[in-house]
Amino acid sequence: MNRSTIKRAFTLIELLVVIAIIAILAAILFPVFAQAKAAAKATSALSNMKQVGIALQMYANDYDDVNSPPYVAFDAAGHNINWKHTASPYIKSTGLFADLVNPASKIYDGQSEPASAIAGGYLIDTTNGTTASGSGPYAPTARGYARMNQFFIANVWGNPGVPMGMYQQPANQGMLLETKTSWPDACPCVGWSMDVSQTDGDPLSKGLVWNYGGDKWGNKATIIIFADSHAKRRAWTQMCNLGNKTDFTDWGYTRNQIETSGPGGPGDYSWIDTMCSDPVVGIPASLR
Repeated sequence: MNRSTIKRAFTLIELLVVIAIIAILAAILFPVFAQAKAAAKATSALSNMKQVGIALQMYANDYDDVNSPPYVAFDAAGHNINWKHTASPYIKSTGLFADLVNPASKIYDGQSEPASAIAGGYLIDTTNGTTASGSGPYAPTARGYARMNQFFIANVWGNPGVPMGMYQQPANQGMLLETKTSWPDACPCVGWSMDVSQTDGDPLSKGLVWNYGGDKWGNKATIIIFADSHAKRRAWTQMCNLGNKTDFTDWGYTRNQIETSGPGGPGDYSWIDTMCSDPVVGIPASLR
């Protein structure tokens, strides 16, 4: 019998060694693949927000250089639309507001979801959709991004549109950031609870954990659109510029401005700056 024709089978030990090697390689490579996937989704979100920032700039160009207010009551009944509706003519799809990572983007905001509207004190037209008189229906919009509430820039209460010329440092003053609440606007005056439902009051917010951020980078950072429309990742601990009161925070104002604007109004330091005044208290320890 020709020995060269005899086929030798793998032993059990050899098979186990091969399986162990494959398992080790998988353990090494799978986290790398997961990180690459997460990075790709974050890059996609950054690109989407950049396009939204450009849309906001285009809106301002068409409205005498005044940017869109966070939300607007558009008829006698007080039904509301928000800045996403006013920006929609300048983007191809409202899908830009649906972030791939942020779990909140699967839920409609306070101007599109009746339960959220009730919690936020908004009115929407539940019979014909959210419509503006004479302009037809607006597509429902997801939560996930919020306009910086900039009443402290114009020193006017009520979420006004702000003339772009009022931004002294457009590259440093934020206009938009990632959130999970049903509200279309945000500022550091909102509670920094680890349970959104405690501060939002919205039953659909349960389980979203934290008001701000899009569940990226361990929730320690967010993507911000600045007044010059550029997009950038910013850590929460970087947003306040506590070292110099004349520096602009990423929220759009200087700490010196809000401390000297007077009590009870847009410059009331005691509540507008709840997070920036004491980051150790304001930012949950797990997110610092």
